[in-house]
Amino acid sequence: MTNTQTSETQRPSHVAHQRLVRHPARIQWKPNYIPSEKRLCLTRIRWERGTVGDGKGYSSKLSVSLILEPRDVWVGLYWKCDTFTKTVWLCLLPCLPIRIKLHKSWGGIFP
Repeated sequence: MTNTQTSETQRPSHVAHQRLVRHPARIQWKPNYIPSEKRLCLTRIRWERGTVGDGKGYSSKLSVSLILEPRDVWVGLYWKCDTFTKTVWLCLLPCLPIRIKLHKSWGGIFP
């Protein structure tokens, strides 16, 4: 390889933005019922970007759940955003919302 050629792993020196390394996602399709919350967790997907704990990389978890809420008779969309968590409730049938939750952690890896 000559000086004018670059491999795919080398980046030009004028590029200041460094891409974070993508790790393969871990998907859990096994349904899990949580009786205390009356929630059926349908799936969980976990993945990491970069090196977790170095200040640049992070770990993420996306979960999709079906919740039985007999006191909530509504149809529509509701969302809540916190520092590390974004949650969306989608209710197509009264009393049976679907919860989609994205959680990010910059200090650890989700088990």
